[in-house]
Amino acid sequence: MILLGLITWMLCLTNNLIINLNVKKNSLIKLYKTINFLFDFNILVSIAQYLIMMIEYKTINPFTSQLGTSAGDSIKGIFANSSVNMIICSFAFIFYYSNKKTIKAVLNIVVMFLTTYMSGILIFFSIFSIFIFFASKMVLYKKMLIVLAAILIGGIFYSISKENIDYAIIIGNTVLEDIPPRKITSFEQTFQNATSNIPTLIFGSGMRNFSSRLAFIAGGEYVSWYPPSLVRLSDVFYNNHFRLWNYEVLSVPFSDGTANQPFSVFNQIVGEYGIIGSLILLVFYIGGYFFNSLRNKYSRFFLFLLLGFMFLDYWFEYFSVIVFFELINSYWQKKTLDAKLSLIKQK
Repeated sequence: MILLGLITWMLCLTNNLIINLNVKKNSLIKLYKTINFLFDFNILVSIAQYLIMMIEYKTINPFTSQLGTSAGDSIKGIFANSSVNMIICSFAFIFYYSNKKTIKAVLNIVVMFLTTYMSGILIFFSIFSIFIFFASKMVLYKKMLIVLAAILIGGIFYSISKENIDYAIIIGNTVLEDIPPRKITSFEQTFQNATSNIPTLIFGSGMRNFSSRLAFIAGGEYVSWYPPSLVRLSDVFYNNHFRLWNYEVLSVPFSDGTANQPFSVFNQIVGEYGIIGSLILLVFYIGGYFFNSLRNKYSRFFLFLLLGFMFLDYWFEYFSVIVFFELINSYWQKKTLDAKLSLIKQK
């Protein structure tokens, strides 16, 4: 598992280097066409998946079929699950919004809602609202039009899948109760573990020993393909996050929503790599993108959006969300720099 963890981080680094190299080598037109193709293909597959549900369950609205609220789980697009698809569609929306491609931006918003990844949708609209009203120089009437459009789409979705909206409201109301969602409990456990002793605070509990996709895979109750003979549970993992997510807990209906998942990049980095790992992520990754984002307002919004999504899963262990984040950000940086170089040449 340690070897697999090291390979995962090396692949993350390799991906970053390959993207930066190819963005430098290729023209903006070619980069745009590449990104556009990936997003278009994903939308087409997502629409096909919705149509397949319509045919299979003989209804225009699969959310009213026997699938109920779980109909959105089938809207995976070209990715592993619907949650990844929702986040990629949010990236696509910002990409097309920045390029003034209204129809494609709206299509991605629609697919975002259809995935019913309510935690991700809430984070997206919260950060997007802040961006529109406080960071954008857009005139007021356009801001109001965007708000009205969002309300309209939300209203349409409510009529399609009222249960998902109601579920999100119920979860939101439980955050401050005596028994909060297990997501909140997971952050409390991470803090308690990190402050339990000085070595753990500085260096963390070690790779796959506290909170990560690798830890759950090694625990034997996350994927079906992992060999039983290699199952390993560290004491600190077993006594904390494993108790929040295992077969016994998941036997209770509706116990597997995002609000109850201990998955989070912050749990992983703080819990397994301590202050040292957190500083490395903050300075060399987040800090680097923040410095570059000062040149482009969309990059700045994109970074804060990624930070919000980091509360929801171990995204560095999926080769999807981070790949698109880095690709689009690099495209925007190249676009900004090329524009500045063009101005310098003209002068």
